[in-house]
Amino acid sequence: MEITTLLGVLVGIIAVVGAMIFKHISFTVFLNPAAFFVIFVGTVATILNSFLFHHRQ
Repeated sequence: MEITTLLGVLVGIIAVVGAMIFKHISFTVFLNPAAFFVIFVGTVATILNSFLFHHRQ
């Protein structure tokens, strides 16, 4: 895994948490399965799509 991937994940997490803090949204929103799915599974899908196929072999 490249350093840019780790930095991207870190910046993404900071962006989500920061937006929740600025908008005064409770962290219990993650207890909603749809929100969990969209945020975390979407993040994993984005990371997987960022790699070319030949890197996965």
